[in-house]
Amino acid sequence: MAITVQLPKDGSGFEAEVKVGDDLHLVLRAVNTAVGPVTNIYDAKRQRWGEPRYAGSIDDAKAQAEGIAHGLYRRGRHKGEFPKALDWQPTG
Repeated sequence: MAITVQLPKDGSGFEAEVKVGDDLHLVLRAVNTAVGPVTNIYDAKRQRWGEPRYAGSIDDAKAQAEGIAHGLYRRGRHKGEFPKALDWQPTG
């Protein structure tokens, strides 16, 4: 009797976008990789990816990405409010 284990597809995960006025535009990603879930944040204004951060689960990766985005928002002087809830869309 074989045991079937369904592993997440490498590269699958979730993506959300944060736009606050003209100052802050981030793309948040929580992605499954071969070594586990990872958080990636792309700063569209700087056109640069942040350092990937590992998480315990895909939900932890999403929460971690939101926390980092909130921190970036608080550090800057951005016109507008941070979104109340992010719209996480499935990827890959």
